[in-house]
This record gives sequence, structure tokens and C-alpha cells, in this order.
Amino acid sequence: MHGANLGLRASTYLAIGGFRAMASDEDVDLVRRIRAHTPSWVATDTVRVSSSARRNGRCRGGFAEYLTDLADEVG
Repeated sequence: MHGANLGLRASTYLAIGGFRAMASDEDVDLVRRIRAHTPSWVATDTVRVSSSARRNGRCRGGFAEYLTDLADEVG
């Protein structure tokens, strides 16, 4: 799960306490809490987004590190 395209109601965001202060995976944590809070959520892969392919990220364990690891696997 990557938070490049994440939409939710403001009321849900406030009810679950918003993003927690975390070094990485705050989007994963937020979605986990949304799913526990409400039965009416939808995940789809029909909407496409563009994201930076940069591999020098702001934090360890983030998406940039994932891209670096993926590039290393491919060679």
C-alpha cells in the first residue's frame, strides 16, 4: 500500500486521530486504522497516479528505499 493516492472523509481522518508521528509507513498505519474504524471503505487499482522515481528519500523504510531495493534486485 502506497499513499500516493489516498482519499478519505475529513470526519474519518479526525475520528481516528490523523497521521501518527512515525519515521515511515504512516500511510499504512492510517489505512489500517481506517479499516478498523469503518466498514465502508474501498480500495481500487483502476485509478492511476504518477509518483516520483527518486531514490534518495527523506526516511529509512520509505518508498524511495523500496525503489532502490527493487532496482538492486533487477540489476
